[in-house]
Amino acid sequence: MSKLNFFSFLVIFNAIILVNNVVSASEPLFYEDISLQDIVLIEDVLEAHQSSSFKIAHADLNEDGLDEHILSEKNCSLNNHFCEHIILSESQGKAVILGKVKARNIVLDNSFTNGVRDLLVYNNPKNDYDTSRYGWNALQSTYVLEGKSK
Repeated sequence: MSKLNFFSFLVIFNAIILVNNVVSASEPLFYEDISLQDIVLIEDVLEAHQSSSFKIAHADLNEDGLDEHILSEKNCSLNNHFCEHIILSESQGKAVILGKVKARNIVLDNSFTNGVRDLLVYNNPKNDYDTSRYGWNALQSTYVLEGKSK
């Protein structure tokens, strides 16, 4: 009887491991008001967009231990219209634009393209499973639309 229990345990354990490797989850971005420290870094970007109504999220997109920054309009989540999201990194104390995406919402995917985390973009107000995937294009040094995922 103990061999049967051990075999059952192995089957269940392997099934759990298999499911964990197949299932991929996304990670939401947590936006906050822009701090004075952030303003110093991104003031050129804010001036170019003539707006101070942005919120900011910080996330390490390429696992180098340094956060990149995602700007979004403050009222974006309140409306069903597309908002501009600006993905930024920091180089020599200045903000560098890594991409701009029009979307209702963006989350970080667990997949990577060219060593940089993919973005899942939500644009369909009636279907939260209808996303577009943006991946890092190393030749263009920007995020580009890779396709739809449903």
